[in-house]
Amino acid sequence: MLNEQQIRGLFDKLNKEFFNNALPQPNAIEFHYVKKYLGQFHWDGRYDRRGTCVIRFSTAWEMTDFEVEKVLIHEMIHEWQWTVGHSDHHGPWFKYKANEINRLTNNKYKIARLTSLENNKCLKETRKNFSGGLIIYTAKSHPGVTFGAICPYSALTRIKSWFPTHYNITSSEFYLFEASGNDCLRGWTKSVKSVHGYPIKKEEFKSKYAKSIIRKI
Repeated sequence: MLNEQQIRGLFDKLNKEFFNNALPQPNAIEFHYVKKYLGQFHWDGRYDRRGTCVIRFSTAWEMTDFEVEKVLIHEMIHEWQWTVGHSDHHGPWFKYKANEINRLTNNKYKIARLTSLENNKCLKETRKNFSGGLIIYTAKSHPGVTFGAICPYSALTRIKSWFPTHYNITSSEFYLFEASGNDCLRGWTKSVKSVHGYPIKKEEFKSKYAKSIIRKI
């Protein structure tokens, strides 16, 4: 899965090619481990009244970079509908813009109401993944030791609000994190009301954990 910076760069490229640079960058790019969609466009308020919008991607589906691009174009059409005031979901205005892009690209993307994937593989059905928050921290009680902890999305904001100011904590960083197959998290207890930390070495962080980070928060 492309990261947020890569997706925003791709957004600018596609915005120039197909939307005459008329679309604003989304207020947020979000990643959710869900089965019910590949991508989703969500808005709050009208565009002409300073409304905000978000583009979401599912990390539960195995997508190539090209498939991420197809999903992004699909959601950018929904954003275009929002900006021009024709939010008819997958109605005539969506079909009009999708057909226009398909014609310009000789049907390279095959934009339609539903985006198709080559292998149509959902990780929720085939693997036991962990998707949520990763906390990396150090503590006064264990000088020179770095700890890692994991927590569900639902607990991440609450833990971030109090944990860095805990009297024993000397540093803390928070990440959105997805570990395929739980290979690097076997035996770790999820932190919900309290933080369960496990010592990790610098080399372990680079080899086992860093590659599964989606973005820092």
